[in-house]
Amino acid sequence: MVCEEGGRVVGYILVGLRIPSLLSRLERQTRRLFRRGGGGDQPEEDPDLKVGHIMNLAVDPAHRRRGLGSGLLRAGLDYLRQLGARRVELEVRTHNRAAICLYRKFGFTVERLIRHYYSNGDDAYLMQKSLTSKQRK
Repeated sequence: MVCEEGGRVVGYILVGLRIPSLLSRLERQTRRLFRRGGGGDQPEEDPDLKVGHIMNLAVDPAHRRRGLGSGLLRAGLDYLRQLGARRVELEVRTHNRAAICLYRKFGFTVERLIRHYYSNGDDAYLMQKSLTSKQRK
């Protein structure tokens, strides 16, 4: 999704559903096999298949502090809900206070620190938010 002003892109957000890792899929398949042998053949909802991911959110510095980031984030979260995501995750630089503040305003919480996440060695926070709660910001 993009935000345009005067025919020029001044902000965008890139979101999607996270693709489960091979290890995650193998672990899930193994659990299903053992469950069949144990009598319970209840299908388990896979939490990995319903996780949204915000890959990028950016607003041109000359257009910040006007609510464009909030509008893009709101639209991205709504789109992830339409895709059936139950929660959403993102990574953010630990020193990006403005972004962290925005995400917290929308109900995101820091789940953990990821050391040396970025190519220049910067650390990141993994933040997440439930999309099934009543809070819809």
